[in-house]
Amino acid sequence: MGIGGWSDRRLIWAIVALAAMLRVPMAFFEMFHHADEVWQYLEPAYGMVTGRSVVTWEYREGMRSWLVPTMLAAPIWLGKAIAPTGHLYLPLARLVAVAGSLAIVGFGSAIALRISRLHAIVAGLVLAASFELVYFSARTLSETFAAALIFPAAWLLLPHERRTGRDLFIAGLLLGLAESIRFQMAPALLLLALPCCRLDLRAWAVLILGGLAGLGVDSVADALHGAVPLGWMVRNFQLNLVENRSAGYGVEPPLWYVANQFRTWGWAALPMLALALIGARRQPILLLTAVGNIAAHSLIPHKEYRFIFLSVALLLLLAGIGTGDCILAARTRWPRARTIVVAMAALFWLGCSVATAAGGGKAGHWSSNRRLIALMRAARRAPGACGVALHRPDDNRLFAYLYYDRPTPIFLFDGLHATIDERVMEPAFNIAVTSRLRSADLSPAFHLQACYGTSDPRDDRCLYVRPGSCAAGDPRFSINAMLAWRNE
Repeated sequence: MGIGGWSDRRLIWAIVALAAMLRVPMAFFEMFHHADEVWQYLEPAYGMVTGRSVVTWEYREGMRSWLVPTMLAAPIWLGKAIAPTGHLYLPLARLVAVAGSLAIVGFGSAIALRISRLHAIVAGLVLAASFELVYFSARTLSETFAAALIFPAAWLLLPHERRTGRDLFIAGLLLGLAESIRFQMAPALLLLALPCCRLDLRAWAVLILGGLAGLGVDSVADALHGAVPLGWMVRNFQLNLVENRSAGYGVEPPLWYVANQFRTWGWAALPMLALALIGARRQPILLLTAVGNIAAHSLIPHKEYRFIFLSVALLLLLAGIGTGDCILAARTRWPRARTIVVAMAALFWLGCSVATAAGGGKAGHWSSNRRLIALMRAARRAPGACGVALHRPDDNRLFAYLYYDRPTPIFLFDGLHATIDERVMEPAFNIAVTSRLRSADLSPAFHLQACYGTSDPRDDRCLYVRPGSCAAGDPRFSINAMLAWRNE
């Protein structure tokens, strides 16, 4: 189970330290990649600590596990305890994701170390510095947390001399937790385990026992919130895979992930995939797992790049191993040019990372949703804020207590009589979020404070504030009641 000598451990820790230098700042970067990052994970965790949160339809339908929010509640509680009026709780929660990302780097390097120290260095540096892994390192998403559990499980499962029953149990525990976080990865997890255990019934028994322990942890988290243990899996499968409700968020053809990977990696896609195939000769199980994960998600109509994060990380690990093989082959053939060979490999991967970060529209990801965050922060800073009204258009429903961080009601007005309802309820709020085109629906008491959208008045989000206090409002217009009414 262990890594060779002390020098090997220092090598792994040095690679992890480099990765941490690139990732820790991401925890303090004010952005989020996808709405799920906030409303499915951070917002419920914030609600566990403060008692207030925006509840999405997934939680009302009981189709989400409480494992990740329960895990994130601890750093949020700590941040609120240290700085009750500050924002420390958010970077602390993201640092949990960063720790998971470092596990990917560390255990990926350890897998490569079983081949040679050169392979560990090259693969470790690829995992440490690749744009996608750095970008997603602080993202509190099910895909990133699951991958952080699967990499150490793979390290334990892949054939090695000192694998013990304890290794199998811990690997099963990690896979069970990963399954609890993102059950759509089940086919990939089975593909990872099959070649490792083969026909060894004892190995399967120990692995399954560990998996059940992992599922048990999720069951406890669900039960603590009054949910049926593991019932969310059945409900999620029914609503998203049988009733295909997720298709309402967009559908893509089966080969979308393959085409999108070429768009994402651009000119580097072919050599990177070729290197991954070379590396797969050393660890074919990892390629099987990566391809199986992509294939399983390709069958689901609704597709997002983050869904195959595990596959991308595994392919990058294999490409790093393949690069190590190429360096060894080149050094054997041209022993006097070893420095040039290493320099060329380093420049290639640096170019790949920079090209991926800047190309394919990825440059805009670094400022993803920052305007929306600024809007919610501004609402929090508004003097005397005692109630918020989310005024049409529809996308203004995106508002989270996580960023607003005030114990006041949030109201949502929508439907045929939205303007009339809002005028009647106006004494209950002194902050309104709307577009400039619809600001005429507000009373003259509201004054524009700032806009956080684009230059297009149809796509802006503006904050309007009126002086004075708030009266009690009709709970039927609270954001959670309205979202429930709209089944959103």
